[in-house]
Amino acid sequence: MHCEQKLADGLFWIGGDDKRLGLFEGCHPVPHGMSYNNYLLLDEKVVLFDTIDRAVEERFFETLEYLLDGREIDYIIVDHVEPDHSATLSAVADAHPRAKLVCTKICKTLIGQFFGPELEARCMVVGDGDSLSTGAHTLAFATATMVHWPEVMVTWDETDRVLFSADAFGAFGAVSGFLFADEVDFARDWLDDARRYYTNIVGKYGAPVQALLKKAAALDIAFLCPLHGPVWRQDIAWFVEKYQRWSTYRPEEDGVLVAYASIYGHTENAAEVFAMALRDAGVDVAVLANNHCCDGGAAGVHTTVAELGRCGILHTGVFTDSLDRAANNPLWVERYGVRFALLNYTYGTNGIPVPAGVEVNLIDTARMAADLAAARRGAPDCVAVCIHWGNEYERRENAVQRHLAQFLRRHGADLVVGSHPHVVQPFDADSSHVVLYSLGNFVSNQRRRYCDGGLVAEIEAVRHPDGRMSYSLEAVPVWVAMPGYRVVPPEVGDTMALPEAYALFREDVAEVLSGDYKQSE
Repeated sequence: MHCEQKLADGLFWIGGDDKRLGLFEGCHPVPHGMSYNNYLLLDEKVVLFDTIDRAVEERFFETLEYLLDGREIDYIIVDHVEPDHSATLSAVADAHPRAKLVCTKICKTLIGQFFGPELEARCMVVGDGDSLSTGAHTLAFATATMVHWPEVMVTWDETDRVLFSADAFGAFGAVSGFLFADEVDFARDWLDDARRYYTNIVGKYGAPVQALLKKAAALDIAFLCPLHGPVWRQDIAWFVEKYQRWSTYRPEEDGVLVAYASIYGHTENAAEVFAMALRDAGVDVAVLANNHCCDGGAAGVHTTVAELGRCGILHTGVFTDSLDRAANNPLWVERYGVRFALLNYTYGTNGIPVPAGVEVNLIDTARMAADLAAARRGAPDCVAVCIHWGNEYERRENAVQRHLAQFLRRHGADLVVGSHPHVVQPFDADSSHVVLYSLGNFVSNQRRRYCDGGLVAEIEAVRHPDGRMSYSLEAVPVWVAMPGYRVVPPEVGDTMALPEAYALFREDVAEVLSGDYKQSE
């Protein structure tokens, strides 16, 4: 059965998904499957942009035959000859004997090695600055050597402003009917897989990626069409900036990775020391659901929960097994006769599969609604939700955060406390509820503007004689002083001679907390 998606007049996506694939290229986990993209242009000349993997060839050929409707292919653009994009090249070329194969000089050699001299003889070699007219469209070519094979090129449709980017700007995962990046929450659901795709497929070729980005810098791109993952037609500059950052090996967030082996257990003791420090600081509950919660695998989850328990610190959001979740989701806490139900969720786990047996509360509205209903049946005085969401370094909450906050409020949440953006975001509070979109950083080595501090939210919850609850919020800005990770509140910092960054932090947070800024737009 044919399946296509129209991108522009005469231009169609004709790719497919392989949802049964467990390991891409035999080594990269793809728990969400894999998409294979190629494209067909019906102009005075018919142009096919790359062929496709054999895993999805049946639908590809059905769709191709349907769209061609008896027409012959004039040009097959071979941007990349890796087998997942050329496995069906010979079959397409045999079915369309007049078609010329447009490719780089190196690609022509590889086609001869892969498919034989007859197919090599049909190659039309192009390079930087070359172009091809297909009627109403003009195609321009640019080499993209080592992104991530030596023969790669990209193709620019000057007419519709479409960049066919080969393996650049791709992502692991099946598109599952949502072809365009703007049809999904890409930052929440796809960015981790795009980052992991770049790291594993393209990552070590930073300099060649930079060379390609320079070639594309002057283009006004309307469609960005990779060979894997969603097609981009909005917010293209945002995704291109990710490639700028990744290819120059600049971190998206500053941090320190501590890797250790502990033969005698002395180094492992550091985790215990850290947990005890939390206890000594007055921490009695830990919410564990965040994008790094599975970094240490199942052993990391079990060790964390065990150490917290040993120190008398309760936990929720991430659980060692289903019994742990049943006991701590929601987490019930009572203080001074007031009964709290605490829930905790995260948008994802950085593309790392949740280990077998372990359970992580992911943002899923159906599941969250069921959890909130269960919490309400327990007759709490207050329901609080801690949620790991939003886009990093954005000083305002986004639409997804606002909609989720509204959803949580409708289903019974009184307090919503957000994390993940690393910067302070506005809040919404009155006597009946509090929504904190992001508290920023508390203990962190991030030193750039907006990231070198955060808020301590002090929420007073009062139960009145009639059972009604009321809330009052005091948001206290705290700055992280280095060295030593000293958390500095205003009553201390304002009396000290601190770096200029402290004064800037105080001004920035004051802006966020001002009456004009705190209400979401």
